[in-house]
Amino acid sequence: MRIVAGISDGLARLLVAAVVVMTCVMLLALGLQVLLRYAFSITLPWPDELAMAMFSWTVLLIAPLGVKEGFHARLVVVADNLPDRWKPVQQRGVDLLCAILGVALAVAGSRYALESSVMRSAAIGYPMVWLYAALPVSGVLMVLFALERMIWGPRSKPSEMLDV
Repeated sequence: MRIVAGISDGLARLLVAAVVVMTCVMLLALGLQVLLRYAFSITLPWPDELAMAMFSWTVLLIAPLGVKEGFHARLVVVADNLPDRWKPVQQRGVDLLCAILGVALAVAGSRYALESSVMRSAAIGYPMVWLYAALPVSGVLMVLFALERMIWGPRSKPSEMLDV
C-alpha cells in the first residue's frame, strides 16, 4: 500500500509541476502576443496556437487531480443528508462514476487522437495527435486515481496513507 501511495503521490506532484509549467508557457505566449500586437503592431501566428494547446493540456490534467484530491464540484445536499454509514458508499459511488468517465474519455480520446494523427497544426505545424493525446492521458489518470480512492479511500493529505 505504501508503494502505491508513493507512486500516486509522485504522479500527482508531477502533474502539478506540469500544470504550473504549462500555465506559465501559456501566459508568456499570450503576454508576448499582446505586447507585440499593441506596442509594435506585429502579429505572430504561433502564440495563440501554443496558448490553446497549453490550456487544453492544463485543463485535462487538472481533472485527474480533482479526482485524486476530491475537489471537484459536487452536490453536497445528498451527501450531507445521508446517514453516516451510507456516506462511504456514496463516496465510492462517486469514485466509480469518475472511473467510468475516465474509461470513456480514454477510449474516445484515443480514437480521436489516432484519427487526427495525419493532421498538423496551422501555425506551428506540430502533429495534432500531440494536442489530442491529452484526452486519453487524462482518462487513464482519472481511472487510476478513482480506483485508488475506491480501494483505499480518500486521503486528505498525501502522507496520511503512509501512517496506516
